[in-house]
Amino acid sequence: MNTQYNDPKGAAGALKTPLGLIPSYAMEQTAWAHKLGAEKYGPYNWRKTGVCASTYVNAILRHLNAWRDGETVDPESGISHLAHVACSCNILLDAGFCGTLQDDRNITPPNAVDKPVPEMDRPTLSIEKKYRLLKVGELVQDGDEHCCPDSGEWKPTAMGGLRYIGPYSFPHRRKVEPIEEPVPVETEYRILEVGELIQEGDEHYCPIFNHWSFTGLGGSNQKVTESGPKYRRKVGRIKDPAPVETGYRLLEVGEMVQEGDEFYCGLFRNWQTTNSYGGLVYNGGLAYRRKVEPIDGDLDELLG
Repeated sequence: MNTQYNDPKGAAGALKTPLGLIPSYAMEQTAWAHKLGAEKYGPYNWRKTGVCASTYVNAILRHLNAWRDGETVDPESGISHLAHVACSCNILLDAGFCGTLQDDRNITPPNAVDKPVPEMDRPTLSIEKKYRLLKVGELVQDGDEHCCPDSGEWKPTAMGGLRYIGPYSFPHRRKVEPIEEPVPVETEYRILEVGELIQEGDEHYCPIFNHWSFTGLGGSNQKVTESGPKYRRKVGRIKDPAPVETGYRLLEVGEMVQEGDEFYCGLFRNWQTTNSYGGLVYNGGLAYRRKVEPIDGDLDELLG
């Protein structure tokens, strides 16, 4: 679309995100789908609790299959199935950008490709000595940067642990020089070693902003790598036994975490619903609790 702009502001605005290209009707219908979710779980709940990618992939497929089979409107909500699909896609995009997406996709490793993928012809990029360009097939990690095609600037990526570099991906770079000063770690934290499994509540070190931030890789079976970012874990987060209310019980080591269970977040000193159910509780990991339903009637009679 070649549009001639006669004022400087119009020319500058043409370089920014063209939000006006999104059809208003599609935006309205998707907003109604978001409103239903906000009433059930709270607005922007995925930014607070984190979400599993598979939860929304399954929802997308259910709505898409219903629409494909001829059902235009969801009978439960009265909103188009396609609006629900767009809503779920929005949540996946935003959770990935905010670092709260727990990626449990079955990611195909690069060595599973039958034929070699050719490299895309790219212009020569200016790379500082302390960085290196990622190659096709490499997994993007927390702390990597991508080159913005509009401005040519390098910006932190929000896709750490979420995708591999493809032949037509934006150029990505990784810092290869060690951090000059030791990574600042408070006394209640410890640095994770190479090969350790990243858990909920762990944090990764971002050298660009020189601070620690929560990772979205907890519960995704991702491990710390030698060339990847530094991770830390709060070791004194449960100084006292985690407070458990009378309607709950602590899960024991070896028990499987189920949907609806909660884990104890030492950072905020509260219990939060986990999205990493299906794994096992192990020694040295997070504390989990499960709601116990009260037994009605006389216990001796129930036990015979």
